Amino acid sequence: KSYTVGVICEELCKNHIPFAMIDTEGEYSGLKERYEAIWIGEEEQCDLKWSTLDLDELARQALNSPPLILDLSDVSNPKEKVGKLLTGIYAEISKQRVPYLIVLEEADRFIPQSGDKLQIFNEIARRGRKRGLGLMLCTQRPSLVDKNVLSQCGNQVIGKLVIRNDLQSVAHFFQGRTLPKQLTTLSAGKFYAMGALSPVPSLIKIRKKITKHGGITPK
Repeated sequence: KSYTVGVICEELCKNHIPFAMIDTEGEYSGLKERYEAIWIGEEEQCDLKWSTLDLDELARQALNSPPLILDLSDVSNPKEKVGKLLTGIYAEISKQRVPYLIVLEEADRFIPQSGDKLQIFNEIARRGRKRGLGLMLCTQRPSLVDKNVLSQCGNQVIGKLVIRNDLQSVAHFFQGRTLPKQLTTLSAGKFYAMGALSPVPSLIKIRKKITKHGGITPK
C-alpha cells in the first residue's frame, strides 16, 4: 500500500500538483532524492522541525510551496498538529480557490469508524472539492475508517484484502452480492481501479518506484 502511495506521490511531483503528505511512519522523505519537497519532522536532516514550526505561517505558505512531507513518526501529539495545520490550509483554500491535495496515510488512525477522530477530515471530504481541496485516503483496513468520509471518495484503488470485514466494506464497489473474492488473491502491485477512474473495476499494475521506499521490511 505505501509503495503504491509513493508511486502516486512521484506522479504528483512530476506533474507539479501541490500536495501535503501526512506521513505517520516516516516513509516518504525519499521523494527528495528526485523532486523538490519540504520534509517536516524531528530528524537532524529534516528541512523544518515541528518543535520550532509556526503552523499558522506554514498554512499560509503551503499553497505556493513545494509538496510538504509531514513526518509524524517522532511527534508526540500528531493529531493536534495535523488538525491545526489542515484547519489553516482549509481556510487559505477557501480564500484562494486553487487546487491542492491532502494525502492521509493510515487513515484509520485519524478518522476511525469509532473513537476520537479529527473532524477537519470530514469537512474536507464533504466541502473541500468545491474549494479546490482534494483528499486521498490510504489504509490497509477500510472497515476501520469512518464510512461518512469513505463515501465521499470519488475514486477507489483497492488492493489485496483478506479480512472479511474489510472485504464487506468494499463489496458495494463490485458487481453482485457476494464478497469480492478476487481481492484475496491479488499479487503485490496489482489493484482494482474504479469510480471516475473507470466505470467498472479495472485491474491495474503499479509501476516500479523511482525514489527510495521507506516502508521496506528489515531483512
